[in-house]
Amino acid sequence: ANWRPIALSNTIYKLSTKCITGRLTSWCERYHAISTNQKGFMQHDGVLEHNFTLQERFNDARDNKRDFCAAWLDVSNAFGSLPHCAIQNALQAARVGDALCSLVADMYSGCTTRILSNDSCTNPIPISSGVKQGCPLSGILFNLAIDPALRRLQDNSAHHTVLAFADDLALLAHSPQELQANLDRIYNDLARISLRLNPSKSVALHIGGSVPVGARETSFSIGGTPLTVLTEFDRHRFLGKPVGFSVLPDYASLETMVLKGNKLIESALAPWQTMEALKKFYFASLQFAMRTAQFRKSDWHEVDRQIRPGIKNTLSLPVTAANEFIYGSRSLGCWGMPIAAEEYDLNIIDTAFKLLTSPDEQVAAHALAQLKDSARHRFREEPTDEMLSTYLTGEETDPTLPRGSRTANHWSIARAASRRMNVSWSFDDGIPRLHYQDITLRPAHRRKVLFSIRDRLRTDRTATLILTKKHQGKVMDCVSLHPASSHFYTSGDFTRFCDFRFSQKCRLGVGLDLNGYKTWKPLQEQLCRFGHKERETLPHVLNHCFGSKTRGYQLRHNCLVDRIKKAAERDFTIVYENQRIPGTDLRPDLVIENATKIFVIDVTVAFEHRREAFDKARQRKHDTYNCLVELMKK
Repeated sequence: ANWRPIALSNTIYKLSTKCITGRLTSWCERYHAISTNQKGFMQHDGVLEHNFTLQERFNDARDNKRDFCAAWLDVSNAFGSLPHCAIQNALQAARVGDALCSLVADMYSGCTTRILSNDSCTNPIPISSGVKQGCPLSGILFNLAIDPALRRLQDNSAHHTVLAFADDLALLAHSPQELQANLDRIYNDLARISLRLNPSKSVALHIGGSVPVGARETSFSIGGTPLTVLTEFDRHRFLGKPVGFSVLPDYASLETMVLKGNKLIESALAPWQTMEALKKFYFASLQFAMRTAQFRKSDWHEVDRQIRPGIKNTLSLPVTAANEFIYGSRSLGCWGMPIAAEEYDLNIIDTAFKLLTSPDEQVAAHALAQLKDSARHRFREEPTDEMLSTYLTGEETDPTLPRGSRTANHWSIARAASRRMNVSWSFDDGIPRLHYQDITLRPAHRRKVLFSIRDRLRTDRTATLILTKKHQGKVMDCVSLHPASSHFYTSGDFTRFCDFRFSQKCRLGVGLDLNGYKTWKPLQEQLCRFGHKERETLPHVLNHCFGSKTRGYQLRHNCLVDRIKKAAERDFTIVYENQRIPGTDLRPDLVIENATKIFVIDVTVAFEHRREAFDKARQRKHDTYNCLVELMKK
């Protein structure tokens, strides 16, 4: 069976080791105690940077017809096989100090664990090897233990010869002979610390530089056991991304993504829970495939097209409902759902910016060099900062320049994404900045690129709904005034299912079975069904159709007054409640006071026919009760 127990440690122990881990990690980065080839458990965008490095090596081999070899290695039970003495030796070799060495030795000395099963517990089981599961310190200790092997592989090479993410290893070489030598070296080095490579789960690839450029069936081995060799169109996953020569998009996985989204929509969750799950889990799960450009933008458009009807159905909205309501800003009353096609472009731009501003100087320099190479190919001259800006912004270049064919890389994809999103770039001595409308993002803002541009796009969509949708935008103009208007979106507090469904239709004025909205019928058939000489529209039903609904209007009004009264009773004294003010004919709902002020409150429920409706209703109340100001002062 494929299972793993959940390791539970003492809370105080985990808190203290978490503090030690933070300090040790910062110390290792400051003094380069761990090779920059290792990205696991470090403060880097390791998966992103390693995938970029690997893809650029593939592209370089294709474009320049060079040999390139790679091997992806699996370490058997890496974290459970590491001897405790190897951990101590690694700490001493890194010169972390006697105090920390003694502390870690004490943590692992006489260490035991127990297994809880039903209501019983096993006897203590000694842990004689391996780092502790669930311990924050385990990752950095493992990195220190295998670091000498990584450094010996990298040596003084100008190019990456090994990419490591904890125990996920990829060896890179310019020739089969070099790769085999590195395989032998890493096999022996890991064996010294009792780690064993698993040849059955390790694969290799050889791209031949001679024409025709393609995968070669060259044999490689680990400890005498041959490795599986990838041929053309074969794939292997490294840090979640399919790698190989001529890897075709896995459209089956894309269809699975759509299927999962629709299954989530069809689940028994409440509507607001479904929307939150889609936003926080489903669309978030697509982000890695977007960042690594595994599919084209048109494919993500198709994902949106297939998911959108389910989202509208969850909200009980018809297909005619404005898409801006789904994709607009949450703080302005819309739902703030991601658009997969738009998220693809934003993630590509964000990835490019993160690579160019990476804290790993080698990755940042390599990314800038690759960008300059792409710009040089486009302009046919050594690129300046201005040319880099022009290239990444996607501006049209001199049409007389030859357009030679070249393998698409991350920079050409980022160029297309920037052009589609109207994002511009500028460079100052190789340092990038991003510009979108009035937003400027510098390297210090590298973690805010997605949020900043995405938030502006959602705000613009809400403005489009309000300003250009005459009917569907009139209520949203008022809803957007305060986030409290949509307090029930995430929790469903104080909301029945029928209320929720009705509220979504009312906000856009769509999907309602009202005569007044059947504009294809004669005017006489659009009138109120209760005999009033007015069109049966939503404002009429909610505010004007007196007679059978008068009692409902009164209850709605009283409910609001009771809510205000309950909130005010904590800090104010109720002077009058639905009583005539002596000396006048006015009867406000509430008059409350504290030590310094008196408030006259009269509730009205105005239909949200844009902000002017609220302003007019408020002004009428002011005009009515303004005479009480002087009276209350006396």
